[in-house]
Amino acid sequence: MSLTPDAFLAILAGVVIGAAGLVPLLWRQRSRMRALVAQSRELIARARTDALTGLPGRAAFEEHLRMTLSRARRGGSQVAVLVVELEDLRAINQELGSAAGDQLLRMVAERLGLGLRLEDQVARIASGGFAVLQDGGDQPEAAARMARRLASLLAAPYTLRGQPVPCATAIGVVVGDPMEATADSLMRSAELALARARAEGKGIAFLDPVMDGALQGKRQLEVELRESAALKAMTLHWQPVFSLPGRCLLGCEALLRWQHPTRGLLPAAEFMTIAEATGLIVPLCRWTLHVACREAANWPTPLSVAVNIAPTQFGHDDVVAAVRDALASSGLAPERLELEVTEGLLARNTGIVLSQIEGLRALGVKVVLDDFGAGAASLAHLMRFPLDRLKLDRGFTATLATDERALAVTEAVCALSRRLGIEACASGVETEAELARLSALGFGRAQGFLLGHPQPAAALCDLMRAGATRAPLGDVTAA
Repeated sequence: MSLTPDAFLAILAGVVIGAAGLVPLLWRQRSRMRALVAQSRELIARARTDALTGLPGRAAFEEHLRMTLSRARRGGSQVAVLVVELEDLRAINQELGSAAGDQLLRMVAERLGLGLRLEDQVARIASGGFAVLQDGGDQPEAAARMARRLASLLAAPYTLRGQPVPCATAIGVVVGDPMEATADSLMRSAELALARARAEGKGIAFLDPVMDGALQGKRQLEVELRESAALKAMTLHWQPVFSLPGRCLLGCEALLRWQHPTRGLLPAAEFMTIAEATGLIVPLCRWTLHVACREAANWPTPLSVAVNIAPTQFGHDDVVAAVRDALASSGLAPERLELEVTEGLLARNTGIVLSQIEGLRALGVKVVLDDFGAGAASLAHLMRFPLDRLKLDRGFTATLATDERALAVTEAVCALSRRLGIEACASGVETEAELARLSALGFGRAQGFLLGHPQPAAALCDLMRAGATRAPLGDVTAA
């Protein structure tokens, strides 16, 4: 049967009209499907993220741990997992209410962030539990340092409902061989170590008995440090800083020393990590600041004093108020005080740190970026943070004569600082050849054993009375 032209056109018109009605229906269905997919993704993201702290949840942490282990197997590095538990959270919830407990959890999350590198991962894995993943490093020592650092950050009281509230913590640590460990086994081992820390009242515990024994040795030193701090068994030594190329004395860096009852005079490197773990870092740094300012106020003008500010102070201390008090009580002119901060401090919580650094400079003091080139700071931080000086890490100075790349970086740092209006200082200078090269590159000041070892106040006074432009070599160990 054949169709007439009119019949064919009628059928075609019907098909077109039907399709026209179907298109909006299909479009609505497509829109609904997109909305459902977006909603599903949002629900998955919420399930993987802790709504209270904004940190990843346990599932996301374990997935990241599996990926890190896979990468570590190829690279030959080790992985550490630390599990942190707030032991007093339940009591705080009962006494102050759940809102105070929620506020505590958010504050703990912020403090943990202060103690991590950019490549580390932190997550909330339980009601009062957090987990930290440390990828690489000189394990197991790196994990021990991190555990002490986190314990220090969490040791200071929290301001809840207008009152200071302490919260005890326990930390379990495990270091895994990526060729043998799995994400599940590492989490189980870290939680077993946490159980040991809780049961034995250690605060920090390794699953590895050897590392745990070393950690207990540190604990003994902690007890001695607490007693020494109470007895004020601390003193300051001073390392001179000289101008280049004239070698005129510009000031000194204050370096903390501990007069240990059996081990003798200990440099700060041997006990500052313990001070962080015990929570003594803030009072020790405040003491150093006040004594340094008081001593420097008696020096000839315009000699300056440099004081190291620990990152922990920016976490739970009013640094600006502490500096203001030290200046007021000592009478030291603000422009004669230099505060040295680390690269790691600039890499995290930049908004908070930026406001504090701006507050310090508003007082008239100078801010120095210490050990530049050894940490996590980026060039962007040089533009964002108001700095007065860069102190190049001593590792570059030591390799100037043997490593062309170190020389190129050193030259570039000096040129960059000059363009930014930031003075460059070299540290760790030990030979005349190093000093001559640094001076030729344009460094305006330097310090190191060639120019002067850290020395007690009496030796420094002799140097100043003699009007020397170059300090004699001493026999005191380095900072």
